[in-house]
Amino acid sequence: MELKQYLLVKYAQEPFPYVFSEQDLYANIERDIRYYEAGKLDITLKSQSERWQEEREYLQSLYIEKCREVRELVDYVVELEQMLAQSALNLPR
Repeated sequence: MELKQYLLVKYAQEPFPYVFSEQDLYANIERDIRYYEAGKLDITLKSQSERWQEEREYLQSLYIEKCREVRELVDYVVELEQMLAQSALNLPR
């Protein structure tokens, strides 16, 4: 029963942060069952608040990473605009 609960939580409809195909789900669940039967799978579940905290931290780091990417792209656009201006080319807007 504990294994079933573990699998339901781990492979929920929206298993954050993963997206599984049906084939991935079958393969991963079969692997987890084999590990469980071999005594190699810890099925201790994190509390809901721990899972939410983990998701929040993941989303924060993803947001920061995307902000950096946007900043780099903005800097690159400014650099390209300066190159065009120095070449006396018109900037389309």
